[in-house]
Amino acid sequence: MEQAVRYNHVARAHYIRANMHRERGELSLAAAEYKRAILFDPKAAVLYLELAEVRAALGEDELALEYLREAALLGSEEARALLVEGD
Repeated sequence: MEQAVRYNHVARAHYIRANMHRERGELSLAAAEYKRAILFDPKAAVLYLELAEVRAALGEDELALEYLREAALLGSEEARALLVEGD
């Protein structure tokens, strides 16, 4: 788990719930939990990256790209690599 999420307990709780929903294939519920986590920790790049992956899995490519860009702006090397790969 990313360091930024680890230090905000409310964001971490939503992150854990999001991952549980994601593992169950409940992608819309997972997306909602990632968004709630972002409200409590808006600087945690991992939250945007995870949300981008879920949005892409839901077929919401434009929204996924927005979240991927935000993750990259917040310092996610993985998001940057995915953006470069997609060009």
